[in-house]
Amino acid sequence: MVNPVDDPTPLERPLHLKPAASQIKVLATIGDAASLIAKLDEEGNADGHYWTDASSALFAANEEPGNTELLGHATDAVAEALRQDGLLVAPASESPPGPRASWLSRLLPRSA
Repeated sequence: MVNPVDDPTPLERPLHLKPAASQIKVLATIGDAASLIAKLDEEGNADGHYWTDASSALFAANEEPGNTELLGHATDAVAEALRQDGLLVAPASESPPGPRASWLSRLLPRSA
């Protein structure tokens, strides 16, 4: 077992942070996530139960390298904690759909 803060194991997917959240823009590894949680905890900003859940999930994934189920759970738990505190940038696939005219449709005349 590696110290979670030093664990280079990639998360199931990268988690993008809002610019004001941290100097880190993307959490890509267990180490990145564990470091951020430790920093937030030191600052007194990781008080919610969801941070405890995320931390526990990261430790579990760290203790069993190669367990994709634990890694997926850890990634989801960290994403949820970030979302709860407004630190997570929503992936493009989660942005609300809206009417978007293509560049071509703007050039073609509209039919009445």
